[in-house]
Amino acid sequence: MLYLLSKIILIVGLFAHAEEPLRCEKGQIRSVTSGKTTITDVTYCYDKETKSQLFSPNCRSKKCVAFDYPEELQFKDFIGPTGSPGFKVCRKVGGIPQIVEFKVSEKWYKLDQCIFQDGSFVNSDFLAHYYFHLKKLEPLQ
Repeated sequence: MLYLLSKIILIVGLFAHAEEPLRCEKGQIRSVTSGKTTITDVTYCYDKETKSQLFSPNCRSKKCVAFDYPEELQFKDFIGPTGSPGFKVCRKVGGIPQIVEFKVSEKWYKLDQCIFQDGSFVNSDFLAHYYFHLKKLEPLQ
């Protein structure tokens, strides 16, 4: 029952915001690691309405390492009683998940991201959505 409920919540939430227009701008991302707060100046893209997606500019167009994982991932393999499916997918494809805040018009918005060694990043829920659904729909290049 928990598996089914988790799956429904993730899918509904992801589809609700999957195609919102994104805005890219220079701004700040704040994170806390080992009790130390770090604020970084970066360019990022986010959905204007709900602030529920966050991408580096190259990940916005899926031209970053986050979307290069060659294997097909199955949703059922990432659901469990603990942990976020998005964070689990992030680790599987070589990223580091983290909870961050990003600043828009002097207000901070809390979200998660999957950051990669080259500095690119993507919201981990979108990343999971991509591997569970969107990748299967995209034509081979």
